[in-house]
Amino acid sequence: MKLTRTSIKGETNDSVFRMATIFVVIVAALLPARVFAASAYIKSVAPGLIEKADVAYGGLVDVAALLYNVDPELILAVIIVESEGNPKALSRRGAEGLMQLMPNTAKAMGATNPKEPLQNIFAGTKYLKELEESYGFIDSKEDALVAYNMGPARAKKWLARSDPKEYPYVVNVMYVYALLEERKRVNVQSIQGGLNKLAMEFTDVIVPTAQPMLSRPRSLSLRAFPMSIPSGRRLEAKQQD
Repeated sequence: MKLTRTSIKGETNDSVFRMATIFVVIVAALLPARVFAASAYIKSVAPGLIEKADVAYGGLVDVAALLYNVDPELILAVIIVESEGNPKALSRRGAEGLMQLMPNTAKAMGATNPKEPLQNIFAGTKYLKELEESYGFIDSKEDALVAYNMGPARAKKWLARSDPKEYPYVVNVMYVYALLEERKRVNVQSIQGGLNKLAMEFTDVIVPTAQPMLSRPRSLSLRAFPMSIPSGRRLEAKQQD
């Protein structure tokens, strides 16, 4: 079979995607035991969804995170659990888009078209920040996630008698969040290792010792000057020498 450039590129992308998925699966096996309370479905689909969502929306997530000072890994985890990265997702209750915003919430956060990824991500991130600042869910990510899922008024009542870490929605989001955090840590270590190796290779290069630009002038006799000098000064020069 004759391979075209397009087919080769496609096979390369598939190979990279498979390797990334295998990596996330391995990372999942190393996570603390408590995160395995996540649903079996989320554990089975999270590795693939992470890579797809990051490629499709990672840039928008980073901008929104910077704009509203929200953890980008948390935003991406919410996207994956809420909609599996589907911008056209629509729940039975009417929540729309990547971060599953209810119509009134989307409008309040400035989104005119919740199915548009940029608007949805920015509005959802703004809502997460508002839950923290305006409603006081600042003690933990888990508290804010409960409020994001059930609304701030219901969340306050629920949190007064229950542990947010036992709430299924929170467990699923934090499972994906843990995968993302571990992936980031490994990536940082890999980059740092590359930089360290580059630095060691650079120091092995023999660099000639730099000569000082200025040095103390040597003592010169007046006889060394080529110009003619008056006879009186010439006599003084002889006596000095």
